[in-house]
Amino acid sequence: MAFEVSPLDESAARRRLAGAVLQRDADGHARLRLRLPLDLRLHLDDSLEPAPRGADGSVEGLVRGGAWRLARILRGDAELVRARVLAGEVFVVAGQSNSANWGEERLFSTDERVRAFDGQGWCAADDPLPGVQDDSRGGSPWPVAGAMLAHELGCGIGFASCGHGGTSIRAWQREGAHARDGGSARLQDALVDRIRALGGARGVLWHQGEADADVGMPREEYLRLFEQLRSQVAEASGAAPAWWIARATFVPGRAPALLAGVRSAQVELATRRGLHAGPDTDALLGPLRHSVDGIHFSRAGLVAHGEAWATAILQVLRGG
Repeated sequence: MAFEVSPLDESAARRRLAGAVLQRDADGHARLRLRLPLDLRLHLDDSLEPAPRGADGSVEGLVRGGAWRLARILRGDAELVRARVLAGEVFVVAGQSNSANWGEERLFSTDERVRAFDGQGWCAADDPLPGVQDDSRGGSPWPVAGAMLAHELGCGIGFASCGHGGTSIRAWQREGAHARDGGSARLQDALVDRIRALGGARGVLWHQGEADADVGMPREEYLRLFEQLRSQVAEASGAAPAWWIARATFVPGRAPALLAGVRSAQVELATRRGLHAGPDTDALLGPLRHSVDGIHFSRAGLVAHGEAWATAILQVLRGG
């Protein structure tokens, strides 16, 4: 897939490219596409030949898989931008608190190939991951999931996290709004913006459901709202990434019958075309949960959560 950027200046281009993970194609390589003024050139690695310019004026170069590659933007003999980029697997993370940074302890990436994107630039995928919409500052499962994926797949792994704690699936609809900072925010806008900015992603990792299970949302309503969300995101982003759906309904002290409608919907969704089963995080209980609030995850729970996400993703990518 192509990664497109229209740099307004050298610093913006450098931030967008430095440490970027680009979604790879079936051949294991990624395509880096830049819209550059005619007096600028893109060179990859040590090639003396610039990347070719297409009919639309953009330049496109092949980022070979397997290792960090060097991307350089030049004007004449002057090097304006020098950045390392990596072909790999890229995911947008959305949902409520257990998709964001609400874990009891922060985790840190053990593999430099695991990166996080905040909508503007890239950094190491250390907690708290940037880009979330609730400014949560705790831990997440993504450093562990990323390290496991990078090791198993031998490529870069990118996460663009945009979740928000406590949100109903209703708040993620195009017409939905969630109260924030004295005003309101359309959560779906950030999800769409991440997909557009990345220029390509393997899929959306959806961990949401506790808020709706807590009030007994019926199965058919959750199914309808999710399919509406998926359709709206595809229309607005111009892309149709796969979705992984976690089974996420556990709320301390609630009867299973109250939570059953949303859980049943999540199980059903994972059987539909373009949708896949994420982890069953309802099964991560006891010491795996936060020692104070009981609904988020402890350090051990975050590790188990991350490993479960990686396992679910690998099963699909490997055709299992």
